[in-house]
Amino acid sequence: MGKTLVIRYAAFGDWLYTLPTMRALYDRGEEVYLHTNRKGFDIFMQDDRLKEVSWFEPFVVPKEHQKSAIEGVWEALINRIRPDTLLHLSNTIEGMGLAQREQPRYWNLSINKRRKLLGKKPFAVMPLHLCLGNEKDAYKEIETKGYAAMAFTSKEIEWAEKWRDANMGRFIVLMPLHGTTLHKQFPQCQDWAETILKKYPLANVYLAGDGQGVNKPFGFDGRVTSTLGAPIRQLILMARYADLVIGPPTGLLTASVMWGTPRIYLATDASVRQLTYGAQYDFSIQSQTKCSPCNRAIYEPSDCHVPVRDSGLSECSYTFDKEEVMNRVEFVYSRCPWSWSGRHRTPLYVSKVPPPIEAIDWKPEPLSGIAAGAAAL
Repeated sequence: MGKTLVIRYAAFGDWLYTLPTMRALYDRGEEVYLHTNRKGFDIFMQDDRLKEVSWFEPFVVPKEHQKSAIEGVWEALINRIRPDTLLHLSNTIEGMGLAQREQPRYWNLSINKRRKLLGKKPFAVMPLHLCLGNEKDAYKEIETKGYAAMAFTSKEIEWAEKWRDANMGRFIVLMPLHGTTLHKQFPQCQDWAETILKKYPLANVYLAGDGQGVNKPFGFDGRVTSTLGAPIRQLILMARYADLVIGPPTGLLTASVMWGTPRIYLATDASVRQLTYGAQYDFSIQSQTKCSPCNRAIYEPSDCHVPVRDSGLSECSYTFDKEEVMNRVEFVYSRCPWSWSGRHRTPLYVSKVPPPIEAIDWKPEPLSGIAAGAAAL
């Protein structure tokens, strides 16, 4: 038992894959301090198992100052906390499972060679392996204990259960309109939603997103609800109580993995195994594009192996067999007990008191809490 400082700047889904690692630290009695970015803060802001949460948004810092600013923030944290262990989890998915341009030895490999090197280990196992020090133990942890839950307040859970009760007897399908990058898009969203709504009179579709993608909210017979702008914590709880979640690689689909909610993960850059290993009720499907999975971190059109479409979206976002997807929807619908809530493997964790929080700013002059000279270049 000792002090562990966990450091990671990551997206919502990446943090949800890291929750089994955090559970392992809690279980062995570590005093855990977490340093993250705003998205990580949104995930952990209510977690009373943490000694402290500090957050810093490095990507608002001018690029030429990012490295020194980050190093200054970390130095100040280490000097203040004096951890026994520093668990640096950055690049445990991007870097270990998805090649980055800054890794030419992986980036420039053929697709098949890259798949063999980076495409086998599940995303939830990567940070857990680093924490436990043994890959076999990391697999065993996921296989025996499953995924781990976020911490929510009783009020948050009460809202979610009221939402579930209001939809009891309906077939609730949660669909993200889009993800953050060109291969995490959902051009089929409206067509597939309308197909489901026409076939199942008791179906309702809830749309999620931030409104920044190509897809826009749509309606159908009063049975489509847009949740654009809803807090991510609320959407993650909705993913627990939905009957089915369908969509591309987004935090919402990872939430369905965490809870054990039936899902159809539309896998593009990574494999279904990497995205859903050990998860219950999985009906996910791989893109039919030959380069999928490419095991690359895709940010720009030039990162793709094949030309992007005129829409600006990657080819792999389009190439899913609609008939096969609808067969999987039918399988879930036909076996759905109208509430999967009693069948979730991952239990809710109710937090009583939020942890101490520190938000760290950056300015082009040295600041209190940032090592001298960190911002002055």
